[in-house]
Amino acid sequence: MGEKPRAAIEAKPDASLLVAMRAVAAGEADALVSAGSTGALVLAAAQLLPRIPGIERAALAAVYPTRKRDSSSDPFALLLDVGASVRVRSHDLLFFAYMGSAYARAVSKTARPTIGLLNMGSEASKGDAPLRQAHAWTRDDPRMNFVKHAPDQFHGQNHTFGVLLADARLLSALSSRACGPSPARIFL
Repeated sequence: MGEKPRAAIEAKPDASLLVAMRAVAAGEADALVSAGSTGALVLAAAQLLPRIPGIERAALAAVYPTRKRDSSSDPFALLLDVGASVRVRSHDLLFFAYMGSAYARAVSKTARPTIGLLNMGSEASKGDAPLRQAHAWTRDDPRMNFVKHAPDQFHGQNHTFGVLLADARLLSALSSRACGPSPARIFL
């Protein structure tokens, strides 16, 4: 697990992760679950799986339990990106909102999932430039059911989100303090 992802993939072309990823790419498997290197998982997916047209960066997503929401009977919400990208751009967060909404419609059976943006305050003026721009784009997109920034809601207070968008740097700092061990991850 201490190997660099690229070196590990190049040195071990028959590693179980690559065999499994090739099976997903060939349609022989529907999903891949790995407890191995996240970096190797993301790199293998980028090399072997087709990307959704227009999506430049993949996202890792985690499902986590929430309080009951009026908008959904699903007791879980989706949080993304939890680590696929070191630094996300404004349009990446918008595309994560599209992917997260599609997931919530398909899996959670929520017609119009609520979306929040994890930030250091609830005001639109908070955060760095990419977060402020992502807030504006997501809020103004008629396809999105954007609620607001989510500083306190992440801690489970008045949680109303089916999909919560996050910059992995901010999430990492917050989750180690608020959530303990990392939740299960899925790759979108």
